[in-house]
Amino acid sequence: QMLEEYFSGKNFREELVGVEDGSRDNTAQMAREIRGSRPDVNVIESKPNRGKGHALKVGMLAARGELVLFTDADLSTPPGESSKFWPWFDEGFDIVIGSRKMAGAVLEKHQPLWRESMGKVFTWLTNRIATRDISDITCGFKCFTNGAAQDLFSRSVIDDWSFDAEVLFIAQKHGLRIK
Repeated sequence: QMLEEYFSGKNFREELVGVEDGSRDNTAQMAREIRGSRPDVNVIESKPNRGKGHALKVGMLAARGELVLFTDADLSTPPGESSKFWPWFDEGFDIVIGSRKMAGAVLEKHQPLWRESMGKVFTWLTNRIATRDISDITCGFKCFTNGAAQDLFSRSVIDDWSFDAEVLFIAQKHGLRIK
């Protein structure tokens, strides 16, 4: 419902792509309910469960929009936050990443302390080993130009939760502009 409210009345067309990858929660049922008879909602079932990275790869490669946004299914980042991304694409960026760590970021719901701590350690290590100067590598709210999404996700091979580091490493290696 939050997605429908956000997209209603916008001056662009949207396409929603949901990937159900054999998870045990109610993602598939939720996606089918959202789809109903709407032609702009694509539900892809990919079994067995291979991980978040694989599900995102399948969804990103299926998306046809000029800009391709992925967000966690729980919508922990409200869809309206994407409007902050559009000016950066107008300036020529290929990828814009949400960040929970920048000045002005508001976290209404925190993850468990151990998970937040592990995320910080992962980001620190990734920025030392694979990427550089990305404040929130694992934020589940990223937007790509379609060309960047097609290129990066067709090259990615990591299926688990650490796919972000690989995709951003490839992006930096190929000179894509990241904000």
